[in-house]
Amino acid sequence: TSKKKGAHEFAKFGFDAGGYMEVDLELTKPADMDAKRDYGTYLVACTEEPLSQAKHLGNREEICYDQLPTTGCNHWVLGHGRHYVYEQMNERLVVYLAVINCNENTVVVDKVAYKLVNPNGEHLGTGYQPLPTMYMSFLLLWLALAMLQGVNWMCFK
Repeated sequence: TSKKKGAHEFAKFGFDAGGYMEVDLELTKPADMDAKRDYGTYLVACTEEPLSQAKHLGNREEICYDQLPTTGCNHWVLGHGRHYVYEQMNERLVVYLAVINCNENTVVVDKVAYKLVNPNGEHLGTGYQPLPTMYMSFLLLWLALAMLQGVNWMCFK
């Protein structure tokens, strides 16, 4: 739950071409807010540099007025209610997901659910995909060393 101004990053994921993201957000507004007002709240999916820029600008009012990063960044305007975003990646890249709230106390982010998937149903980002192979290699190495230690112990005890 966030009511503060600024960029609130909630995920980082390395996509291969063909991967996709699904983001489901639920936002509420304070009871005294006009339902048709522009809340200045956005979901952004950026590469690292534009998000750094957005974090810097997120504490200033002008981000709400044509200052959102556009190069290397997609953004969706959010109001109160439920929002669903689906985006498929066309290239290999690392994406940072954040909610940018420009106007303090205008919107409360109640729920954020997201699914980040690479091709073939892979739920590991590109930075973590080598880990299962590495862990299996270390397990096999450890088993081989344990067996050698066992043979050594039986032969030379």
